[in-house]
Amino acid sequence: MINNHLVIGLGGTGGKVLRYLRKTVCQNFRSEGPVGVNVRYLYVDSSDESMVPEDPTSPWKVVDHNVQLSKISGEDLTSVLENPEVYPGISPWIGDREMFRSVFNSAAAGGITGGQKRRLGRLLFAGGVTWFRWQVETLVKEMEAGSPAPVTFHVCCGLAGGIGSGCVVDAVSQIRALYPDKHYRILVYALLPERNPGASRAGANYHANGYAALMELNALSVGAFKPHDLSGERKDRLVQQDPFNCCYLFSDENEDQNKLDVDKEIPELVSAFLYQKIVAVKDMVWDSLRQQETFENMDSRAEESPFTRNAERSRQFFTFGIKQIIYPEEEIQEYLTYTFARQAALQLQFNHWIESRGYSEGPGTRNFTEFVRLKETLQRWCLSDEHLVLSEGILPDEVKNKRWKPINAFWLNLVPNLMSHVHESFDRNERVWLEELSKLCEAAFSQNYRDVGVQSFYETPREKIGGYVRELCVRIEKELFQEWIAGLRSMHDISRILAALLASLEEREQQMEGKLAKHRQMEEEAAARVASHAAEWSRLGVIAGKGKRETLLNAQIESLQQLYIYRTRIEGLGFAVKLLPALISEVAMLASEADHCAAMMVEVIKDFTARVAERCSDAGQAGVQKPVIRFYQPEAVKNFVKAVVRDRAEQQKHSTTVRAALARLLGANHGFASFNLRVPKEKFADILEITSLKNVVAAHNNYVAATSPDARILQLSVLERLQHQYQEDPQALRAYLADVVSRARPYLRFSQAEITRQGPGTFPGEGFVSCLSIILPEAAHAAGFLGALRSEFEKAAAGAKVEVISNAKAREITLVNITNLFPVRFIQQAEFLREKYEQRIRASNSEQARMELHLESEGPALPNLYVEDVEPRKFLAYLMIGKAMHVVQTLEDPSTGLKNLYLVNQGEAGADNPPVSLGRDINEAISESNKLTFDALVATIQPLLKKEYLHVQKREALSASVQSQVEEIKARRKNPSDKVYRMFYNAGEAAVVLLGTRQ
Repeated sequence: MINNHLVIGLGGTGGKVLRYLRKTVCQNFRSEGPVGVNVRYLYVDSSDESMVPEDPTSPWKVVDHNVQLSKISGEDLTSVLENPEVYPGISPWIGDREMFRSVFNSAAAGGITGGQKRRLGRLLFAGGVTWFRWQVETLVKEMEAGSPAPVTFHVCCGLAGGIGSGCVVDAVSQIRALYPDKHYRILVYALLPERNPGASRAGANYHANGYAALMELNALSVGAFKPHDLSGERKDRLVQQDPFNCCYLFSDENEDQNKLDVDKEIPELVSAFLYQKIVAVKDMVWDSLRQQETFENMDSRAEESPFTRNAERSRQFFTFGIKQIIYPEEEIQEYLTYTFARQAALQLQFNHWIESRGYSEGPGTRNFTEFVRLKETLQRWCLSDEHLVLSEGILPDEVKNKRWKPINAFWLNLVPNLMSHVHESFDRNERVWLEELSKLCEAAFSQNYRDVGVQSFYETPREKIGGYVRELCVRIEKELFQEWIAGLRSMHDISRILAALLASLEEREQQMEGKLAKHRQMEEEAAARVASHAAEWSRLGVIAGKGKRETLLNAQIESLQQLYIYRTRIEGLGFAVKLLPALISEVAMLASEADHCAAMMVEVIKDFTARVAERCSDAGQAGVQKPVIRFYQPEAVKNFVKAVVRDRAEQQKHSTTVRAALARLLGANHGFASFNLRVPKEKFADILEITSLKNVVAAHNNYVAATSPDARILQLSVLERLQHQYQEDPQALRAYLADVVSRARPYLRFSQAEITRQGPGTFPGEGFVSCLSIILPEAAHAAGFLGALRSEFEKAAAGAKVEVISNAKAREITLVNITNLFPVRFIQQAEFLREKYEQRIRASNSEQARMELHLESEGPALPNLYVEDVEPRKFLAYLMIGKAMHVVQTLEDPSTGLKNLYLVNQGEAGADNPPVSLGRDINEAISESNKLTFDALVATIQPLLKKEYLHVQKREALSASVQSQVEEIKARRKNPSDKVYRMFYNAGEAAVVLLGTRQ
């Protein structure tokens, strides 16, 4: 049967655990769901930042399902406080309205979500509780539709903040209300506040929250805290059997004093533990885990009150330690992949090869200012002056038109031909030659130039400037893009080329008006020469010499050629004056697209550089103090990477496949704008990553084949690495495994003083069960070494309860140390948290502090997490109150006739309980006081104070009786400095405070 698991993250810590667990599943299965087990994720938080669907620092999703707790505004709070009956799930516990408003305002002023105020966090959860219940029911139905197995709920949180700590009790209670069947197991995983938090999280309630949460989880477990139903469906409190099955507690420091980073390493630790329990367990039989979490053959009763026998301190608290020895195959492959992807991106961006480093992260030195001015470049791009004035064609039809002649060639060829025509037509009338030639030239200029005349020809291009601009830019872009996709140019170079081209075009634009003015001047000079030659021709007589006529005729032909060349070019320059600004604007847009592309690649290079830096940067197999021992040699991986990165042929082949993949994606739309539109940063990075992953494997195999099998760093298992390292040195293996086992400690430190404490209030039977589970992978090819490894592990853990498990599909060796059946008082850090809690309670506004720390007003009356030593002053205070109530009386023993001091009380049915002997007199009662007699006093007096002595006048009467007892001692002892009197005086003061008649 496929098991069903719902992992719920509460607050920031819970969200981080979900993130790392999801990542671990994806890494191991290359999909979001593991095979053979149903896992769903639910995230509950009020932070907008935490609810983003993608992790901004990695490609792993957080969760598919979340409960966004809406932030409470001042208006919302006012509505709740002024109309409490409308909110039946909130009004019973919100407490003093004005005080709660003060709590809210202080949190809002601090700008902290939840404000590290647990009751405010509970209010936020109450606002989303209906959605939370609906999400839980939906996910459970979804899983159970595929498998009928009951769902196991894993609730993860931190206890220091306002959200996770503030809603864990209610989240657990709501789940149990929905699924009361004991087969639906609820397991809590709670991070204790670290002793020295960073300044950003060290609020006034940080440590006190942790202790208050522990008090309420403990009380919930033993049935002493029955929270109100936030859903409002029930008017009374939630009364539940087994609200949670067990609660794993852990901190940032283990018994080996190894500290972990709270934001990263702790969530990784918990996710690794959850992965073993949820996913890895499906392939193995893990009896000790089942036995410990179900308390099989174990006495899981709570520690009880010595007198009332009421459960006070739950022993359903657990802790764990996890140690893994892995060969980080995925990370090494990612390291290689991201390195290759970075190299491909560097080639695309800079294309600067350095033999000692591969593709460099900077450009080479090239002069692109000269390149964009080269005659060959201008000719290919149709940007020469001849093209800009349309002396040469730009559009495809113009280029193909063979009848088109450059301006100079047109007139230089035409005028002599026209002169020949004049000769033939007016052979006998020489005097009209120049005039007829001028007429023909003017007709050619106005009517026949390119079939329409010069001015008419240029009118159309001026009206269709956009078409010419697009054609020029397409020509430029096509060449540059094809050179880039072919690996001939880098994107950085293309950006610089376009920048240089823009500068060149702007310079030419500035020069264009000067050229136009110069051509107009030369046109005027040519026109003057034409007129002069015509006038001189008209003055020649009949007898003029033939040589003089030919000289003047040739001069006129040359002047007419110049005149019409200038006149045509003036029109062409007028076109160029309009073309250049439009072209500059379009080239600027093209440059912007190229710059955008280049900037995107710089970001991708930066991302891949960061990913490379994050991987294989540890101490490898030398880092035995870490929870995960990565059994590999980082230097060997890095040396391999250096070798393949410096292999130019390999890297060129790799970058070629990347460019081919990009080309396939673009299809026929080759251009920078199309690239930016169709290949955003994420897709670009994905293409590089996917292509690099394939190429890495091939490069690795080629390298191993060319060097040695020992160079292999992929397709290895942890057993192979251990075998390679230790097969010839069993003593070294023994020492190594002994070191590993000694460090597989729970992530809690324990107080030996509390563990060894005995007497009333402590658990009398055997408890504190620990078991070390060693999970080894199956490996038929290395059966001999695996057997030796199993044997050495058992020797290394001698004296401990050890279970060695085989996991057919595991790719690591895992040691899990689980300790159960201990009360909170066993935890060393709990004492520190208690001190911080009491300091906070003793603050100037203690009532507001209690409201901030506790979910309901009963917080201070919850069972004590410690078996308190009997304080004589407090014992005497209760004794004096008992005498005032007449429940402490002097009675005669019928069998001996001796008088003793007794506590007399009644049971729940009203019948008298057997009197509890306190001693012969008050002095003996004090000297012989113990936890049993003190507990009897408290258990008798406190209920009376809450019922029969609730009225202030009755309490004042009790207070007066206590004072009279003090005065009686004073009169008897005479001296105000007497120790006995001072003891009674101080106890009387304490009694008055207990009675509430003096603050």
